[in-house]
Amino acid sequence: MQISTFLRRCCHCTRPFVPDPRVGDRQLTCGDEACRRARHSEQCRAWHEQNREVTASHYQDVVVPFRQQQPDYQRRWRLGRKLREIREAILPTGGVLLSSLQALLGRAEELSKSAARNTQTGVLAGKMLDRARVALRGVVAAIEQLEASASALQSLGL
Repeated sequence: MQISTFLRRCCHCTRPFVPDPRVGDRQLTCGDEACRRARHSEQCRAWHEQNREVTASHYQDVVVPFRQQQPDYQRRWRLGRKLREIREAILPTGGVLLSSLQALLGRAEELSKSAARNTQTGVLAGKMLDRARVALRGVVAAIEQLEASASALQSLGL
């Protein structure tokens, strides 16, 4: 198969591009995401213009019966979308935060062992260090639970 060596101009951004040899003369856009989307929108708009009789009754024929059969579909869809957004925000930060807190907890454990041998005063000394360790353990456990729940949501496709 011979590779095309001629350039074409994109119908949207007007930049020159080499068309894919599998598509050849039929390729009208440079392949950039924005150009492909614009071309697709134009094609859809043209199709709907030419097929008004098909699309005119779509709402009555399809949307209204569907909403009657599943009246709370939109609310469920919105809930799922919101859960997905929250999960996507949690997962990247949760892992970084969890590893940092686990490292701090390890340091607090070491300091607690050395504090038992010597009398300590000042910042995070004595019982305050023990309370900080307990609080850190609680935060680590909560974040681990949060990550497990986010993974469960992900496995559900949310």
